Amino acid sequence: MARRTIAAGLAFAALLVAAGIALGAAGNWQTASAQNSARATAVAVGNEHACALLASGAIVCWGDNDQGQTAAPQGTFRAVSAGWQHSCAVQTSGAVQCWGAGGDGRNAAPEGSFRDVSVGGRHSCGLRAGGTVECWGADDFGQASPPNGSFRALSASADHACALRTSGAIACWGADHHGQLIAPSGSFSAVSAGAAHNCALRTSGAVQCWGADWSGQTGGAPEGAFNAVSAGGGHSCGLRANGAMECWGDTSAVGETDLSGPFSALDTTGRYFCGVLRASGMVQCWAANLSETVPPEGAFNAVSAGHDHTCALRPSGAVECWGDNGKGQAAPPEGVFRAVSASAAATCALRVSGAVVCWGADWG
Repeated sequence: MARRTIAAGLAFAALLVAAGIALGAAGNWQTASAQNSARATAVAVGNEHACALLASGAIVCWGDNDQGQTAAPQGTFRAVSAGWQHSCAVQTSGAVQCWGAGGDGRNAAPEGSFRDVSVGGRHSCGLRAGGTVECWGADDFGQASPPNGSFRALSASADHACALRTSGAIACWGADHHGQLIAPSGSFSAVSAGAAHNCALRTSGAVQCWGADWSGQTGGAPEGAFNAVSAGGGHSCGLRANGAMECWGDTSAVGETDLSGPFSALDTTGRYFCGVLRASGMVQCWAANLSETVPPEGAFNAVSAGHDHTCALRPSGAVECWGDNGKGQAAPPEGVFRAVSASAAATCALRVSGAVVCWGADWG
């Protein structure tokens, strides 16, 4: 079991920007800075993709897009959630809109007004304006069958979900393979559902976790008060009042490098961690130090992350890729391009002539 306090840089160079990304190496960890950056107010991390809610109300997503989970719709939103292979958001009107993998009806959000939405593996749940919870999608473990009552917050994960009642008590439903449905008694102010464990904040700010504990993600919760908590796969993270992020369990994605804050929001999942910087509103993400997280030095105008590889567009128009090249997905052709998009094991780019060229796995 390990515990890390996040205090400089980032390991997964997926900094969210509106335009103009500059990436530079710092040992085995990568730092990212941006010109003309877009300010984010919230970030949501899925299995291998992430989405951010910008101060303008727009949503931008990045990462694996093999099911369209990063193809965020246009419009103005007030909340966003990323799941296994799909994402959902609440429009300012209160309507929920989902995109990405649509099996089991997970994208078929019911009509009406919602305050919040949370996306799980193959299901989604929304918090109605009146405080009731409504879920849709796969229900083979009962994950789309929430209890009755009035709630003020909810969190969906792979095959289960938890919600915070207006009384402060926690109710969980769905799969219970590791005791993740056995919520502790008492009054809480927040709850987060992880892969097979959950964490919640007591009204005192203390963190309490329950469920699977194979990496210390449950029993390793530090003492003291936190303002927010997020349960991932084999790890959990909390946000201190001063903006410092502290993580416990399997924190190999953070390693021994200090990462700087302070942060105003955080989210984590099985492999990835993301935080919103308090001062700038920019998003920083990091992950296990895999080859796809080690970009070349120099400036880029755009970046696109696939499953295990990444490609970026130089100011000259050249495309440069790094990471897994088992299908040739990280071996771009020569030429001048104006856009690039990386998928699971293939990449496509738009030449200045308007022609599209693709390389890597041939799914056709």
